[in-house]
Amino acid sequence: MTIHPSAAAAQAFRPRLSVAIPTYNGGRHIAALLASIACQSVPVDEVVLSDDGSGDDTLEAARAALAGTPIRLGVVANQARHGPTGNYVNAIAHCSGDIIFLADQDDVWTVDRCRRYLEHFQDPRVSLVAANSLIVDENLRPMGASWWRRDPARWGPRTLSTRGRPRHLLRPSVLAHQMAFRSRCRDEVAQIAGEFMIEDWCRWACEMDGHAILDFTPLTLYRQHPQQHTQASRPMATGSTVHRLTVGPQSAALLSALEAQRRNVAAACRRFRRHQERPGNGDAADLALKIRFIERLLAYQQRRIDFYRALARRRSLPRALALHGRMLSSDYFPCGNGIRTLLKDSLALGRACFRPEGSP
Repeated sequence: MTIHPSAAAAQAFRPRLSVAIPTYNGGRHIAALLASIACQSVPVDEVVLSDDGSGDDTLEAARAALAGTPIRLGVVANQARHGPTGNYVNAIAHCSGDIIFLADQDDVWTVDRCRRYLEHFQDPRVSLVAANSLIVDENLRPMGASWWRRDPARWGPRTLSTRGRPRHLLRPSVLAHQMAFRSRCRDEVAQIAGEFMIEDWCRWACEMDGHAILDFTPLTLYRQHPQQHTQASRPMATGSTVHRLTVGPQSAALLSALEAQRRNVAAACRRFRRHQERPGNGDAADLALKIRFIERLLAYQQRRIDFYRALARRRSLPRALALHGRMLSSDYFPCGNGIRTLLKDSLALGRACFRPEGSP
């Protein structure tokens, strides 16, 4: 199913808009981002900066950029370093708007970005919207590609999932700065902990609540420069899917990331179960649906962890093959990134099967 928004109806739909921005030594680029937010065709009501102890003029530049605008600027100065994920969560937790946009300190928004997102959010079933990004250099010159290489004229907005049920075989990788979600998802999104990636948990938390929409129109200029935390790799910019799938993180780093994901999802599952046991817990059917989705996600993550552990031991390759077959039959599309995750694991299995005895 694809939801087709109406621009006219979006004009009448006017929720309060908040923007959550994690900052750290971003004085060089933060003013450009805030200027683009202040110039939106649909006004933003609030910007919340969570600053991780910047040693430059980040906060001064931010205050100057929004001086004289009607946008309320909230600044949360962390007493201790939170890191990229914790800093994002801290900004999200202090947002008061009905729709919460995420933004990186070095990006720039197109003037109709908020309006386009609201066209999708006018459907009350939609919990999460993510739109494409144009990859640009440090001086905002296009580098010849967008994050998702799809022509928006041919690829209209797509419903990625409905309450955790996928609608498309390919589930593109979504970055945090591309996302906006309803405030009803804020508390669950803010429960993320440790090294878990904000974009993964944000997507799952919102998908449990309602529909997730992908818009292939580039609405953010995704600036590339040496100091940024996450960069668009050259393979992503040139569209080399095979290279992206075969040149990934080392096995130990991948296992560490998977284990961090599972710990966070397990904690969420415990929270939902405790809530389910309380009297007067609201919509019991809605809560049961979320628990079923998160239990399936938890089982999938454990199987994937076991799969990569088995790949590290040649004697365990039959077990890895069995686990891969089990995930192939049911799990890659509701729980992973669809064909992308499937191919990544399949190529890893193939390399493990054919590598010489004794090789790493």
